[in-house]
Order: sequence, then C-alpha cells, then structure tokens
Amino acid sequence: LIFYGLHSWLVLLTRRTESGFAGKLSLAANGTMALLSLAALVGYLAPAYARPPSFAADAPLPNPVAIQFDYFARLRGYDISVETLEPGMPLDVTLYWEVTGQPPGNYLLFVHLLDTANETLTAQRDTHPGLGNFPTSEWRPGDRFVEQIRLYLPETAYAPSQAAVQIGLYAPAGYRLGITDAHGQSLGDALPLGMVDITPAAAAYPNPQDQNFNDQACLVGYALSQRLAQPGDDVQVTLYWQALPHVTPGNVVQMRLLDETGAARLTVNALPDPPMTTWQPGQVYPITVTLPLAAETVDPGVYQPDLALLDGRGARQNILAPDGHWIDDHLLLSHIRVTAPTPP
Repeated sequence: LIFYGLHSWLVLLTRRTESGFAGKLSLAANGTMALLSLAALVGYLAPAYARPPSFAADAPLPNPVAIQFDYFARLRGYDISVETLEPGMPLDVTLYWEVTGQPPGNYLLFVHLLDTANETLTAQRDTHPGLGNFPTSEWRPGDRFVEQIRLYLPETAYAPSQAAVQIGLYAPAGYRLGITDAHGQSLGDALPLGMVDITPAAAAYPNPQDQNFNDQACLVGYALSQRLAQPGDDVQVTLYWQALPHVTPGNVVQMRLLDETGAARLTVNALPDPPMTTWQPGQVYPITVTLPLAAETVDPGVYQPDLALLDGRGARQNILAPDGHWIDDHLLLSHIRVTAPTPP
C-alpha cells in the first residue's frame, strides 16, 4: 500500500496538467490512495515499530521491587495477568524497567514457565526488549519503560500442575546476567516472579485434546504414568482416541522419546488392539504405549514424548485444524525428567 501510494504521488505530479472530468477523477482517485498510504504509515506501521511506553519515576507500580540485573537494568515492578491458566491459554507478564547504566551491547529477555513437578519448561518466550523495538544498545541511563510479554501455554501442557514464572536477561553468546536484590545479595540468573496454577479444562479424559489425525482418529486426551523417572523405569503413555467415520487399514501408533537436542533416543510402534477399522465412530478407545527407559539408552536429563500416527505404508498422518489445513505430522506431549539413579 505504501509503494502504491508513492506511485500515486508520482502519477499526481505527471498528470498535473490534465484537464476535464477524467483528469479530475484520476487525480482524486490517486490522491485518495496517497492519503491511505500515509494513514497506513502513520496509523499502523508507526505504532508497530514504536518504543514501549514510559512511566514516571514516582509512578505507583504493581508489585514494586528493586531488583538489579548486572549494572545496567533495574526491575521496578511487575504484573502477572492471571493466577490460574488452562492449556492453550495466554499469559501476559508486564515488566517495569529502569536503565541504570549504559549496556555494552544487545541482550535478550526470557520469560519462562517452569513446571515445578519435574522442573521442566512448560512454555517460554525469548525476545529483544520492546519486542525488538527497544534493544539494549539503544538504552540510556534514566530510561524507564513498560515491557509486556505474552506467551501461550501449549495445548499439551500437563494438568493439574503448578508453574513458576521466571525472567532474566542474557547475551547472544548464551551467558545470563547476574541478579541481585536491593541489598546486593545474589539471586542467581533467573528471577522468580510468582506461581501460576495450571488447571485442566472440564472434560471426560485427562489432559483433554482435540487433535484430528487426518480424519483417521482424534486424540481426546492423554496421561503419563510418571513425569519424574529414573533409568530402568517404564513410563506408560495412555492415549485416548475417538474413532472417526472414515478409517483406512494399517494405522500404527508411534511414540518416540526425544532428548533436549530433538534426537530420538527411543521409538515404540504399537498396533491398535482392536484395529482402528473395527472401531465404532464416536467411541473412545484407550491405547497404552510403554516407554522402557533402559539405562544404556536414556541418560539423566529432560525428554519429551513425541506422538505420530502412521498409515499402512509407514507415512505420518497429518494433524488437521478445524478448517482442514495441516498443522503438523506429530504431536509433542509433556516433558519427562529422568534423574540419576538413587544410590542403594
């Protein structure tokens, strides 16, 4: 629209000598497009690239604090939008920053939701301050601004549970800035702001889902026998499938266990029993897949079950959105933490 508007201004200039009704109509039309392009620039693009809003030094702030990040940033206050959250819902975290020193470069902000049951990340958001509109290289001592970050709890997040909201700043090289309180005492490199209760949506099955695997079957819920395990344990993943009317033969449920690099440490294929072609449409059939955490296969660390439905040729079925477009061909479930074996 902007480029069209610029073109319109050029046309206006080249047609300034035209006369008659057609020329006036052309001038009016191009002038309108030029004004629309200016409105788009001022009304839409400018706010989208504007710095975050400021606040006065003596403004009353929610949850006032004086938390220092290295020598150049101080958190003056914060707000967490909700205390209870269902999977798939958004969480807004508002931060009130004051610049206390000139940063030596660009740093990034992280906001984490840490599941307290097994200390794994449930959700995260990493961004430059001001969502990229106010990078730390542009900060100057005395600047004060309001940062609002929205992150979404994944639909497969485990519930019920609790999650800690944490924030921090880190360099592109990866190291995090040290954090101290008003008395100079170290608070580590991740600041906890508060707790959020993760509650399940009302449904007949645990961790309710609505995942349509290519109109073959719909995953309506799942459960893990444990989310904190040791090498040698068996973790059962129970999948609740609702039968759909048009099923092709040969479908296989595949469960992989991915490590933190995304590599599959374990793959288990399970034939539905009875076969999906015998299922009654609308009925729900549980299938339990066992993940054996053999010591020679799984080291202590964080892992994620990855679900796929294979057709008779071994190809993954696509997960369909309500409007029919493809979302993905696999579904990541809740994390599992494997701890070191308990000494005898």
